Amino acid sequence: MKIEQLEQLIKIVENGSMNIAAREMYVARSSLSTSMKHLEAELGGQIFSRHSNGVSLTPFGSTVYQHAREICSRVQFLQGVSSAGQKGQLHISSMYCSMANDAFAAFLRLHMTENLDASIEEVSAHNVIQLVREGISEVGVLTLFSDTESVTLRKVESENLEFHELAERQLGAIVGPNNPLYGLDRDEIELQELSRFTHLENYATPTDHAWEHRVLSEDGYRGRYVVSDLGLALRLVSETDAIMIDARDDEIYRGFYAKSDYRFLPIRDYPKCRTGWIKHRALPLTPLAQEYIDILTEKASHVD
Repeated sequence: MKIEQLEQLIKIVENGSMNIAAREMYVARSSLSTSMKHLEAELGGQIFSRHSNGVSLTPFGSTVYQHAREICSRVQFLQGVSSAGQKGQLHISSMYCSMANDAFAAFLRLHMTENLDASIEEVSAHNVIQLVREGISEVGVLTLFSDTESVTLRKVESENLEFHELAERQLGAIVGPNNPLYGLDRDEIELQELSRFTHLENYATPTDHAWEHRVLSEDGYRGRYVVSDLGLALRLVSETDAIMIDARDDEIYRGFYAKSDYRFLPIRDYPKCRTGWIKHRALPLTPLAQEYIDILTEKASHVD
């Protein structure tokens, strides 16, 4: 397998056509088709369904495509390391966490005029650990849930990483005015009440919320919407009866959700989640990473 083949795969998917991809990459269509057939043979599965209007990904192909994008992104990052010159660099990986995102925005506001290469990538807990272990991310932000906490911490330890807890946070449902829960004359809800509504995931990666493993198994659960844009997620919460799960952070809640007429309903008697950050045990934090951690720690101190 060659990086070139993965890049070709991505280009084909982006264009929905081998002919168009071949023209854009200045290669013969037959060569591109042969390259993809070799990749399919090597991986042991069919990547593309070929039809008169072009090509589309098979379920197996969708998995290969997601991994190809991640690999090519890492390659581009490595290629850019030598050309970064004297740029300051900070790369964070995080499970979806409003507090981590808010800290990253605050960090960037302090460095607007500087020559800085910074990124925050939202991924699953497994990938947070992997990216920090491989040194692609200097810091990872993890949220531990009761059902999977011990397994995650064992994984962190086995990869020679260390976990630093920041705060315990309560999980709750963000609902809009079209959801019947919005008008409840009480401040908490029961977990089973959420099974009546569609769950909305506002990011492209699978959620690590342990509560879903319980709710999804119940009869009558209506399903889920998955979007990769927070703005669209909040619009759907506002315009439908879908619910979005988040951890309680009063400062962010008042400054963001409450302004748009959403309501946060804590889940009664449900274990709090623990949010913290991880780093490689053998590597000291750079000054930029330490500054980000200081901002994140300060924001965590305001969690109610």
